[in-house]
Amino acid sequence: MIKIYHNNRCSKSRCGLEILEKSGKDFEVVKYLDNAPTVKELKDLIKLLNIKPIALVRKNEAIWKDNFKNKDLH
Repeated sequence: MIKIYHNNRCSKSRCGLEILEKSGKDFEVVKYLDNAPTVKELKDLIKLLNIKPIALVRKNEAIWKDNFKNKDLH
């Protein structure tokens, strides 16, 4: 089953949800701001997607720019 980690304030997330709704396929919506994934869920997702954890970071957000942008997080 398709799973979308959705943030209603994000236009790209809203577009993705709209595409899924029109597809007629079964899917699950996870409102990650209301129900944050566990560390295990994040690790499983990163492994499934075959990406580095930094790929999940929204680097244009103020919280990232103000607190983490130039830090070595390894």
